[in-house]
Amino acid sequence: MKVGAFKRITVAVDGSPASEAGVRCALSLAGDDTTLFFCRVVDPASAVRDIPFKAPLSPAELHAAARAACEDGVRKANARGVSANSVVVEEHPSRGILRCAHEHQSDAIVMGSHGRTGIARAVVGSTAEEVIRLSDVPVAVAHADDMLRAGPIAVAIDASDAADAALTIGIELARAVPCELHLFHVFGRADLKYIDALGQDHAERVEHASLEAAAVLEEAADRARSSGVAFESSMLEGNPAQELLEALDRHQCASAVVGTHSASELDRLLFGSVAFALVERARVPIFVVRQAERATS
Repeated sequence: MKVGAFKRITVAVDGSPASEAGVRCALSLAGDDTTLFFCRVVDPASAVRDIPFKAPLSPAELHAAARAACEDGVRKANARGVSANSVVVEEHPSRGILRCAHEHQSDAIVMGSHGRTGIARAVVGSTAEEVIRLSDVPVAVAHADDMLRAGPIAVAIDASDAADAALTIGIELARAVPCELHLFHVFGRADLKYIDALGQDHAERVEHASLEAAAVLEEAADRARSSGVAFESSMLEGNPAQELLEALDRHQCASAVVGTHSASELDRLLFGSVAFALVERARVPIFVVRQAERATS
């Protein structure tokens, strides 16, 4: 019997290539004890907004397309012996997905990202980003061009409670697959700024920050070791987002888990520098975990 890391997963679908990647991701996560809820949110406003040169669909057509997208997901799940249901919600996209997850007591959300950037993001925002910022459960984001890899699950490690929550999810995923973990901590400018107040010269600051970073990584390694999962750990140096993106490719990671801290607008700016860079630019599924969502392993 395959035991899934998650028991009840809301899967956002819309029939797009990115959505299909989300369905594949959800099916790979499902165990014999998992139920998938394929959710299509009908938002007439977004239908007009997202396809400006086409006539908008009627409400009946929108609902028919939504049911078809959900039923397609259910068929694929049932073909693999996975329990599944379809849910159509009329709502703003991100609120609808979150409502579906709440009403069905999901312990994870899976969705595809269309990778909006620049002006499009400024005007209409990203549904995936909004769901990630507001969700109380882990959110897995897949991309249409994700690589299919059999490598380790990467976990981004730092001294925050959010990273601790991410490690918990990483351990659960590694047990369920099963596979190895690869723990990454990026030593960069943030580590040096944190100890600027100590008045040390540059060499002393670098040494102090390096020791602090090594201690954080070793603490995470102790948790992984005590959980019984196989793992490796690496210290990287440089820009956190860029170093992590390169490490995912270098180590052929199958997916990555990263923590974020809150639903505040300030966190959106901080989140954008690392976690959202992974969501937007990585080509493997990215699991984003809010702080202290689950008890530690």
